[in-house]
Amino acid sequence: MSDPGIVGLARKLVPNLKIHLSTQANTTNIRSVEFWAQQGVKRIVLARELSINEIAQIAQNVADVEIEIFVHGALCIAYSGRCMLSAYMTNRSANRGECSQPCRWEYYLKEASRQEPLVIEEDKNGTYIMNSKDICLIEHIPLIVESNIRSIKIEGRMKSAYYVAVVTKTYAEAINLFLESPEKYKCNSAWIAELANISNRGYSTGFYFGRPGAECQRFDSSKYHKNYDFVGMTSTYYSQKQLLKIFVRNHILCGDTLEVILPGCLRPYKIVLKKFFDEQEKEMNEAHNTYTILVPCTKAIPSGAVVRRKAR
Repeated sequence: MSDPGIVGLARKLVPNLKIHLSTQANTTNIRSVEFWAQQGVKRIVLARELSINEIAQIAQNVADVEIEIFVHGALCIAYSGRCMLSAYMTNRSANRGECSQPCRWEYYLKEASRQEPLVIEEDKNGTYIMNSKDICLIEHIPLIVESNIRSIKIEGRMKSAYYVAVVTKTYAEAINLFLESPEKYKCNSAWIAELANISNRGYSTGFYFGRPGAECQRFDSSKYHKNYDFVGMTSTYYSQKQLLKIFVRNHILCGDTLEVILPGCLRPYKIVLKKFFDEQEKEMNEAHNTYTILVPCTKAIPSGAVVRRKAR
């Protein structure tokens, strides 16, 4: 929630509801946190325009409310994410998780008395005033944990189950490792590499370590970069036949190398598809979205694991 009227109505209709305040409420200081706590809010997602030092000062000086911050994902061009462009231009509300990202579109300036558009260019590719990189704080886990916040938040609008699985798994591993042994902790390069594999527009630290400059803008393209495609989810493992059932969500070919992302495993489990079968165990050469296939596999894989392959 971000609207005071909705907060008040929620308290009236559901008195025991634990209310979380959205980053769109633009909470940037201790006094604002105290105000919302008085309204019955139990957790506040702070504005993304704050530095890590400002966040720590707030979190360490409030007792009646939990503090949450964004650590990964797209950085909205609008102040605290309060953007109306998508709803106005495509009838898809960003405030309801359906952002069509018109800030990434290609624009021209047209003067009222002229018919031809005027091209404004920083270089041959155009301008980049609204083309920010994504936030990534995987290299700053100690500062995040020690800032006394209660929860971290990952931007996930229009993202796949694969994206969510990789990001949550990576940050959970980093946080758990730091909590186990803070004095021995260091950022694992494998975490950085894994986050580079999912869809992203390049990474920066946003506002967390000062006002963003050119290093937080992407100057080559507004398109997502990714190294892997999400291709399915695991289902039943048949131990006697050593076959793994997979619900297919993308194109798979015989000869592909599948990677299964498993909880608690730093690196994915690889399966080279020398052959695979349909549910009647008839051999196949390719599979498409909505297919169910059986894959030879010597390892017992749990149901619900994410499966990927390298992007073609």
